[in-house]
Amino acid sequence: LNGNLDAVIRVKPTEYDCFLRSDSNTRGHCNWFYFSVKCKKEGTVRLNICNLNKRTELYAKGMRPFVNDGSGWKQAGDNIAFVQRYCRYGFDIKHYQLQFSWTFSKAGQEVRFAYGIPYTYSELEQFVKEIKEKFEDKVEVDNLG
Repeated sequence: LNGNLDAVIRVKPTEYDCFLRSDSNTRGHCNWFYFSVKCKKEGTVRLNICNLNKRTELYAKGMRPFVNDGSGWKQAGDNIAFVQRYCRYGFDIKHYQLQFSWTFSKAGQEVRFAYGIPYTYSELEQFVKEIKEKFEDKVEVDNLG
């Protein structure tokens, strides 16, 4: 699963710069992320999500990336930093960069990382169905097209 992950560059043996694919219908903005990493061996890695455009104080106030290591979604990660800096690869634009560490507990483990808890279209349909059933006399739902 690569979600909106576009490229990854190994900076050090356990540190990676991650570049996101631009959001659809924008002028190159990247405001979210969702991707998975499968490790070859257990240990700690440092992930730098390099090209975020949106300035947010949420990470500075304790927010953590959402992580699913197979036991469900939770906010996790260590040594979290959210900084604005020039890209080390020569781009002339400052971007916001989310940096965090994650410790893989076993070789071959696959872990998903996200800005928020993702859900599928099927889950959305189920949610709408439950809302309609629970509040049938108060809610009307129509398809937009």
